[in-house]
This record gives sequence, C-alpha cells and structure tokens, in this order.
Amino acid sequence: FLNGEKELVRSKEHSAGTLSISATETPLFSVILPMLSTFREQHPEAKIRLFGGGSTAASLKHLQSEEADLAIGVTPFQYPDEYTIYEGIAFPIIAVAGNNYVIEESHPLTVRELSCYPIICPGRDSSAYAQISQYFIEQGTFFEPSYSVQTSSTIQILVENNYGIGILPEILVEKKLRNNKMKKVELEITLPKRNLIVMHRKQLSQSSLCEAFLRILFENKILRK
Repeated sequence: FLNGEKELVRSKEHSAGTLSISATETPLFSVILPMLSTFREQHPEAKIRLFGGGSTAASLKHLQSEEADLAIGVTPFQYPDEYTIYEGIAFPIIAVAGNNYVIEESHPLTVRELSCYPIICPGRDSSAYAQISQYFIEQGTFFEPSYSVQTSSTIQILVENNYGIGILPEILVEKKLRNNKMKKVELEITLPKRNLIVMHRKQLSQSSLCEAFLRILFENKILRK
C-alpha cells in the first residue's frame, strides 16, 4: 500500500513537471548545476527538487526510497544490481595548499614526503578516503591524515587557512587556483581519479523530464554510452 502511495505521488509530480535529483558535492557543483541551467532553458515550467551534499551512498538512499529519479555520485562505489548505471567524466584529484603555506621541498613531492605534511581529506567513512588510503598503501606509505572532514567545502576552508595540504577534485578548486587563493602542490605521482556515475531504477519507467536531463548529459559528453 505504501509503495502504491509513493508511486501515485511520483506520478502526480511527473505530470506536474518535477525532476528529483540526489547528488554528491563534486558532481553537483561542477557539472549538474550547469547542466540544470540548460535543462531549465528547455523546460522552463519544470520544477526541480535537489538533495545534495552527502556521500554517494546517501544519494543512493534517496533513490531507494523513491524520493529521487536519479542518484548521482562518484566512483569507487559498490552499487546494487537492480540499478542502471551510467559512467561519465573523470575528476582528476590533486593536492592543494594555501598561498602562505610553506612547502619545504622545491621538487614535486613523493608520496612519502606528502605524508609528512598535515593532510586534509574526506571523512574516514567515505569511498574517497578508502581510495586514497589504498593508493598510499600501494605506494608503500601509511595514510594517516591530520584532518578528515565530511565535505569538500570544509577541506577548502581548512586549506585556505593554512591547516595543511588538501586532497580534492581539481574541478572544485580551479577558480581559486586561478585567483591565487590556493596553490597546487606538485606531486611526483598522479593521484587516482574518480568518475561520475548516474544511477536510476531498472524496474520503474523514467519520467519524460528524467529522460530529457539524461539526454542533456549525454549530448554534452558528461556521460558515456
């Protein structure tokens, strides 16, 4: 009965023109909001409901509860088989520091040298933390960040206040790097990238607005077929 009620609510929202999206911080601010601008131009009467800022797992929960038409996150992520998954653009990961933060070495840092600085990274319960930690281990270095926080926005604030070296998707800090609010810390190695993923339920038909937004993502090469 409850599932039937949810489907009735979703049906009414779709007929009224509502697109519901749950997205993590990196894709939300870097690509989804710009693409929603394009979507709004094509569907000016559509209503948009956003759940944003959490983890990929949190985005999936909104999809599982049928609050969202699409869940958007980043790899690595173990997702259930009952979802259709589209993979998209890569987000290069870089190390950044505040402009006044002193990097003693004049050469690109090795993983071991990087680990000697206070590192600011995503929370320990995130897939991003697990990915970075595993990469450090593969390079023969134990990963023990000084600060692990829940959002990329918080990492940026700590970096700008010279707490240490932040590990972030480059796309989130490009403007601050251009405006000299941060500086890129050159590394001897390349940190593992993360890829955009978009998920929707296989067993439920997509609304016309959902299909329209997916089409925009494919046309702009945000997603790969």
